[in-house]
Amino acid sequence: MLSIYDLKTEYKKNPDSIDNIAPRFSWKLEADGCGVMQKNYHIVAESQGRIIWDSSLVKSSQSQRIRYQGEVLKSCQEVKWKVWVTAVDEEGRQEEAVSEMAEFRMGLLNREDWQARWIEPEDEVDPDRDKPSPYLRREFRVRPGLKKARIYQTAHGLYETWMNGKVCTEDKFKPGLTSYYYRMQYQTSDVTDLLQEGMNCWSVELGDGWWRGTTGGSVKNNFGFKLHYLGQLELFYKDGTSEIIGTDEKFRTSTGGLLASDMMMGDIYDARLEPDGWKEPGFNDSNWKNVHIIGGSHAGGYADAGDYQDGNEGTDCYSCGGVVREETEDKEKGRYLSPGVESKVPGHVDSDLIASRGVPVREKETFEAKIFRDAAGKLVLDFGQNIAGYVKMRLHDTQKGQRVHLVHGEDINAEGCFSVEHINKPVMPVSRFQEITYICRGCDIEEYVPLFAVFGFRYLLVEGYEKEILPGDFVAVAVYSDMEETGDFTCSHSLINKLVQNSRWSQKGNFLDVAVDCPTRERNAWTGDNQIYVRTASIFMNVYPFYEKWLQDQAVEQYASGKVGITFPSTSSVHNPEVLAEALKTNPSFALAGPAGNGNIGEDCAGWGDSAAWLPYMIYLCYGDRQILENQYETARKWVDYMLCCAKDHNPLYEDQPQYHTYTDGELDADYIYDTRMHYGEWQEPIAVPVPEGVNLAEAFARMVKEGKPKVATAYMCRSAENVAMMARVLGRREDGEKYERTARRIRQVYNTYFIGSDGSIEPGHQAAYVRALAFRLCSEEKRPLVEEQLVREIEQNGYKLNTGFLSTPFLLPVLVEIGRTDLAYRILEQTENPSWLHPIMLGATTIPESWSGFDNHDGSLNHYSYGAVCEFLFGYVGGIHPVWEKPGYEEFTICPVPGGSLVHARAEYESQYGKIVSSWKKEKDDIIFEVMIPVNTRAKICLPDGSERWKGSGKYRYVISLDISGGQEWRSMI
Repeated sequence: MLSIYDLKTEYKKNPDSIDNIAPRFSWKLEADGCGVMQKNYHIVAESQGRIIWDSSLVKSSQSQRIRYQGEVLKSCQEVKWKVWVTAVDEEGRQEEAVSEMAEFRMGLLNREDWQARWIEPEDEVDPDRDKPSPYLRREFRVRPGLKKARIYQTAHGLYETWMNGKVCTEDKFKPGLTSYYYRMQYQTSDVTDLLQEGMNCWSVELGDGWWRGTTGGSVKNNFGFKLHYLGQLELFYKDGTSEIIGTDEKFRTSTGGLLASDMMMGDIYDARLEPDGWKEPGFNDSNWKNVHIIGGSHAGGYADAGDYQDGNEGTDCYSCGGVVREETEDKEKGRYLSPGVESKVPGHVDSDLIASRGVPVREKETFEAKIFRDAAGKLVLDFGQNIAGYVKMRLHDTQKGQRVHLVHGEDINAEGCFSVEHINKPVMPVSRFQEITYICRGCDIEEYVPLFAVFGFRYLLVEGYEKEILPGDFVAVAVYSDMEETGDFTCSHSLINKLVQNSRWSQKGNFLDVAVDCPTRERNAWTGDNQIYVRTASIFMNVYPFYEKWLQDQAVEQYASGKVGITFPSTSSVHNPEVLAEALKTNPSFALAGPAGNGNIGEDCAGWGDSAAWLPYMIYLCYGDRQILENQYETARKWVDYMLCCAKDHNPLYEDQPQYHTYTDGELDADYIYDTRMHYGEWQEPIAVPVPEGVNLAEAFARMVKEGKPKVATAYMCRSAENVAMMARVLGRREDGEKYERTARRIRQVYNTYFIGSDGSIEPGHQAAYVRALAFRLCSEEKRPLVEEQLVREIEQNGYKLNTGFLSTPFLLPVLVEIGRTDLAYRILEQTENPSWLHPIMLGATTIPESWSGFDNHDGSLNHYSYGAVCEFLFGYVGGIHPVWEKPGYEEFTICPVPGGSLVHARAEYESQYGKIVSSWKKEKDDIIFEVMIPVNTRAKICLPDGSERWKGSGKYRYVISLDISGGQEWRSMI
């Protein structure tokens, strides 16, 4: 029986507010037969009982990314749609089905739709000091016959909103992080059920958040010094009338118990100062102050310099430390964008207001604690899992003024004591770190949950509270972007299963609106980590909307030269206008003005900057949506052009070498070698040479600048050029495709000539160099077997253990399989000595550490997802599930499982956009039994170890192959 399910608009189920006027529709099909393919579809969309789009019958197998093509959609418009489908199986039998109704709602599409104004609750503030959380409230009257009420809101900072004391949404850490210089997200909520006839209270609390909180190490005030709020409440009545209540001078402001709020440093909360009933109507706010109005018009609250009003009368402007940008109109995109030049002047960030593009952050799993005393006798709670989140605390029989102090950490050190020293180093001079200080009111029961702080932790140090801790008193809550979980892998090896769990938990712990490196000390959205892990991320969860939103910030923050930041949005010391050496000294408080000029040292970094080409390339491969290529193509192309420009700069250190004196077809060979600028290279390589004693970090970076890393940077320049060529072809840019394909060939030829010896040697002692050359196909056919031999020799000489770092580790095992050394791939995978993936698990790891020896040495972040990219091998090789570029997004794919090692069974599952894909195998006596499930509307090429291949449509299939087989399987490269 044919059925239609999982209808989505813009990758979301019934989204509440979108601003794409040509939204994408999708659905999935289920059917009993084999080889079932959609024959045609028919979509009908209606609004207010009237059909606004009838696609008519469309002969197509496409069920993904169908663009709405009806009447022009308007602000706040509610749309419902359904689809009829006809499908046919391999026997020619035809079935029809009709879907349930799906719906979506448009957001505020025009500046004129915003009747509200930005309001500012604070007067002058000291940028260097903790500031209390501003409280905002306004009472308003609701007439009889309310039919519907909706609120639109955003903030400079974070916000939480209540109507009559009831929270408006379960979403957390709103409005999320975007490049605030250009784009501010707003959220929409239905609050009908929270309102009552008569008087109501709209109350808001603000927190520092990414806006002015500690982000990117110890940097504060990234975007501004003061907090602001914008909200618009729309009331619709049964008699057809409506009214808008927007933020204005009628809002009153004060402070309360939350004396300090910082996402990383945490909260200081004095319950004695919390005003009772301030969120309820009837509260006496006569001693509260008027807010300030920001902006001279209602058009979205966008301010010009000096455009500042008090709640009652005009006053002189006070600088908030924000950024005002001169606007230019981008006619192609139909929106206003900054030209990328900003200046520190009085005023506020002038950015587009956009509906939320990403995935909302929500509370997810909860954990009860085991209670113990550490070696120092301190009370510690162990929640059993390293997470990003916070603790919901309940205290009993407190005394007025009693101070309860909580410190969140990942580690019990070698001495058996709770510690944060491994992550809170001198390079991060902050006044406190992942802490809650709660000053009690003095009650039988007091409860506290952070609103605007999130921590990376497994352990909680509790000070100042000695009562018996009862079940439910301290509950850890994981908080992350609520992405649909899509993939799983299990096998007969329990440590490998734990590795998969740990990788998934590291993804959850680091994907909070943007993908950061760690949820503890730094919280930077590093590009290098992401380009390594993106394929694995897409397996575990549906990350398309997450990455589509995030990558647009990379595009708008790209420097004029084509360089891209190594983190984005820009919230880090690496973007300080001063040199990096200065930023690494004892931290002064300063406000950053976003990416200016041509960035800073380190932002030329190969592998990190190459995220501009690799991330959209990979997201397209995994989801098949060319929109990601259209959004990011120019960013990728400009990055490659920037690298090529840098390659033409001469490095005096290498000018006596042959490449600087040899021409091919009239071009200097050295012009295709990227040997300038600073590159991190194979970061966290186990054999990396430490910084010599007496050499500070600034000097170490200076040496890296001088030497460059030509073997790394040139390799990535080649791969990115090839990525851009393939993207160009998809987008119909034939000339660009040919140009960058020629460029990639030229770089590959130069690399093979100058970096690969006649014996295949590249960089003795470093597996990474050989892995990289093989994965990126940098070797000639003549040298490739020699490079393969060198890699095997390196592994054998290292005791069959890896010594790769961030960049090359994801490719190590796939390369070994493809060169016919599956035995080595499994031997390294199952290695339990350090360095290896399983070694931290032997020491109790529940997430992926930053360095291979992190758990041995109690050093560095213990929740860094990068090395979890090995799960790509588990899914793609052990399980054998691969998308293909020609039909991306798993419309067509291959299933080529590679049994090996000690494993006797393995199973990979993936909920694709078309439905569930399953590949499993198990050894029974003298046979291997393979079972495969292929979803409707897709085709898969099944390759088995006996060398047989077959194309199959949807259905379930079972194959039995004798273990006593001869010959080998020719594995196609999936890197």
